[in-house]
Amino acid sequence: MDETLRRFAARLISINLLLLVTLVAGVWLTLDPRVAGGRPIFGLVGVIIAVAAVLIASTVHVIRTRLRLERARHDLLTRELILARQIQLKWLPPEGEQVRAAVSVAAINRPASHISGDFYNWFELPDGRVAVLIGDVTGHGMSAAFLMATTQLLVRTTLLRLGDAGACLGEVNTQLCSQAFYGQFVTLLICVLDLGARSVEVATAGHMPPILVRDGVATPLTIEPQLMLGIEPGLTFAAKTLPLPADAGLVLYTDGVPDAKSPDGKRFGDEALLRCLSISDTSATGLLRAVTDGITAFQGARRLPDDLTVVAVHTRAGAGADPVASDGGVVQGMVAIVPANPPMGAGGSSPMTSANF
Repeated sequence: MDETLRRFAARLISINLLLLVTLVAGVWLTLDPRVAGGRPIFGLVGVIIAVAAVLIASTVHVIRTRLRLERARHDLLTRELILARQIQLKWLPPEGEQVRAAVSVAAINRPASHISGDFYNWFELPDGRVAVLIGDVTGHGMSAAFLMATTQLLVRTTLLRLGDAGACLGEVNTQLCSQAFYGQFVTLLICVLDLGARSVEVATAGHMPPILVRDGVATPLTIEPQLMLGIEPGLTFAAKTLPLPADAGLVLYTDGVPDAKSPDGKRFGDEALLRCLSISDTSATGLLRAVTDGITAFQGARRLPDDLTVVAVHTRAGAGADPVASDGGVVQGMVAIVPANPPMGAGGSSPMTSANF
């Protein structure tokens, strides 16, 4: 881009010099009757034609140079957004993470623009329980991505230290309220799975409750709604412990799922989501595919109005107090770069992160 500016400056100087020479010659032709053949009007016409030609050439060059600059800026911004998206994906659960619990997890994140304000994570706590979380920053784009990265780091470090979902939300809220994020807020849902006790501890900060899927029935868990993070310091967030049956599914999602629109502008809605999840296949990938297939069929070619993220959890039957997965507990994961508003793929397939714990 600097080279383009230098070329433009050099060309503009040459045009100005040409214009100056033309004006001087025109004045001479006009004022010296011997050169104009006794008819100064000829010199004046020559000046007008020459000046007009120079101005037209200068205008065309300025327009072409501006277009080249705009293309250069656009290419630079696109490269920066792609790099930012790749960096953002590094915050997602990596491949090869060691977890000791008979749980399978699959997730998908589709940004409405190049950068997503949604985030999710899963990791093992020091006592062997597994934490699964999902969050949504208001808005989307670069500013939402920065707040997303900050929140995700705070949640992981705080939850590993405290081990309590409600207390974690309270401390993260205090930290976010102490920073200036210009009116941006965060919804967050934390689920801590205890496979030995067959229970799940759920704490929410303005986020939709998770959906329990068992025996072909999808039911939202009943939890008290609470305020989003980053609005008011000093809030207390309560965690609720609920039973977690074996061989059941748990689905966490952001509001980009019910807010998906059909080509005629209709909203996907919560009821359609529950119908999609009312299936007998409660595997993590099966639940995730049910949601993505339903949204793909509903929205058609319409773009997503908001970032969309879904995390599906499956508790395998036979898990004990300190179970180890048959594959040694190694996450068999894949993190894929999802472009802005990509198609779900033929047959409803879509890029996703998946893991077997």
